[in-house]
Amino acid sequence: MQDTIPLTDAPRALAAHGLATTYQRLWGAVVAGQVPAERVGKRWHVREADLAVIAKTLKRGV
Repeated sequence: MQDTIPLTDAPRALAAHGLATTYQRLWGAVVAGQVPAERVGKRWHVREADLAVIAKTLKRGV
């Protein structure tokens, strides 16, 4: 996959976008379909290009 990061690394990457979040909160938003992610095997990944959108979505309290 091109330009993606594992969901486990996403909270640290989201901190650069001004969002302090936990893996559990992010995972919940992913499985609820509230933020974009794709599953590769048993792991979830997010595109680096989507980090700003994910941060904005989670900041709204979704």
